[in-house]
Amino acid sequence: EDQRYAERRDAWFRTRGWIVVHLSERYVLENTNGAIVLIQRLLADPSIAEELE
Repeated sequence: EDQRYAERRDAWFRTRGWIVVHLSERYVLENTNGAIVLIQRLLADPSIAEELE
């Protein structure tokens, strides 16, 4: 289940032009303009992804 969620999450960002890099419990999201947003514990709070949309 976690694997499927991770795949959906990564696809969500890829479809919006984001590159997802997993660093331990943190996710660094780098968009095509090179801006970096650090989101901690994304898996623990999936609503963060909804807010970004």
